[in-house]
Amino acid sequence: MQAWRTPDGRTLVAGPVGPLSDTLLGPHGILGPDGASLTEEHTYYELDASGALWHVYETTVSSVEYELYATTYRVEGTALHGYESSCDAFSGESRHRHTVKFTGLTPLAPEETPSEERIHAMLIQRGASAG
Repeated sequence: MQAWRTPDGRTLVAGPVGPLSDTLLGPHGILGPDGASLTEEHTYYELDASGALWHVYETTVSSVEYELYATTYRVEGTALHGYESSCDAFSGESRHRHTVKFTGLTPLAPEETPSEERIHAMLIQRGASAG
């Protein structure tokens, strides 16, 4: 697993990577920095300074009336980027937005990287406390 330290002392850990549905938002897709449709979805786990799970960055899909939204994330260089696309089902118009969630990521050495087992245990605990 790959991991980075954020400037404020948090840890960002790369999780699973899988294919991004090519039917997401119909023919519009989620556009990346080069204007081409993204083909993979990435998951990232943000741990706070004490090592507890703080936030999960994963591909999300939502809708409001006739508008369908999808967001996915990528670490590029030293920053975590968010790519959001939306499609108006009524008019067929699509919009694409790029945000930078945070910058200044510093790669961690493998021995400093939380294990997959530790991340998995935190996700189970989070699910149990949410229910």
